[in-house]
Amino acid sequence: MSALSFGLGVWAVQVISLLSYYTPITFQVNAWVLGASLVVAFLGSLLSSWLYMIKKLSIVSGMLIGITLLLTHYILLFSLKSSAVLQLQVQPWASLLSAIISFVLGAYVVHAWFYVKTLEQNQMMKVMSSIHTVFKNWKAS
Repeated sequence: MSALSFGLGVWAVQVISLLSYYTPITFQVNAWVLGASLVVAFLGSLLSSWLYMIKKLSIVSGMLIGITLLLTHYILLFSLKSSAVLQLQVQPWASLLSAIISFVLGAYVVHAWFYVKTLEQNQMMKVMSSIHTVFKNWKAS
């Protein structure tokens, strides 16, 4: 169930960011491709959870999360339809950089989150806790 929730969360973040993007060109989203991106998000998160829980492959599981994020993003990007001539230009260096960041962070987060149990040892938990504290104090002021 948590894998499905994660997949829905990944998909929702991508869809919300896509729909909130302002452009002077009106566009529509292809519903079939939108559904396909949801299936990719679900299957990627399920497989990633299985790889970690059953096979204990944390690094591979994390890399699969990165791949799932990338696939969901690009499937949604190419689901756009417009009456105007729309040419999507993707910079190869930006795509490569986003792939590297997704793979490395995905692998690190899954590995660190599940193998390092205490706050003193887990740098990612320290960073997230610090960010949460800063925002909580900022809202209170």
